[in-house]
Amino acid sequence: MNSIKKHRDNPKRGQYRKINERCYPKINLYNLFWTLVFFSFVGYSIEMIFQFITSGELNSRQGLLYGPFSQIYGIGAVIAILSSRGIDKKNTVLLFSFYAILGGTYEYLSSRFQESVFGTVAWHYDENILNFQGRVSYRSALLWAVSGIVILYFLYPFMCKLLKKIPRRKALMITWIVFLVITADSFLTVTALTRYSERYSKIPSNSKFDVFLDKKYPDQYMRKVYPDLKFK
Repeated sequence: MNSIKKHRDNPKRGQYRKINERCYPKINLYNLFWTLVFFSFVGYSIEMIFQFITSGELNSRQGLLYGPFSQIYGIGAVIAILSSRGIDKKNTVLLFSFYAILGGTYEYLSSRFQESVFGTVAWHYDENILNFQGRVSYRSALLWAVSGIVILYFLYPFMCKLLKKIPRRKALMITWIVFLVITADSFLTVTALTRYSERYSKIPSNSKFDVFLDKKYPDQYMRKVYPDLKFK
């Protein structure tokens, strides 16, 4: 009996399970916001590393005008965390299949949204077999599935553990600062991309803010930040 009790009370046993119990169920705006920021950075970093390994180049993979962020991955991570709450996390095959479908759908809708709002596309899979309208392919869906599993089982619990080490008052201050910076960055990104699309369509500036955007973020600058962006 004593050996069984010691076995159960071993702090190293079930450490990963405890991390999940402490972090994963407590989905709130604080955790979700940092999920967005953290995985936007992680996704950007992976793309840059993969690009350098495969082509030897380091072109911008940013999603926002400023900072090492690719928000499509951050938003995808938030969706993955929220959508997994009703799924049996012990069933890896089910989770993998679910994330493949969810990730493929998310990528397809993101491509459609970008084209309808800005008149641009940032990726295409026309040359890949088993692609759907060039917006998603079986390989990208599999990558989303693998990413979802890694996020759910490892990276999200790890991020939660790091967040818990930050004192509450300091964490709140940092969160508000980052939130304001990201909000301003997102606003400038959306307006600059909109104006970029308008210039492509030969629409002249009709406000002082448009003039500011034309001078601050001209076509040359936008092409440098978004080298893969193509107009439809």
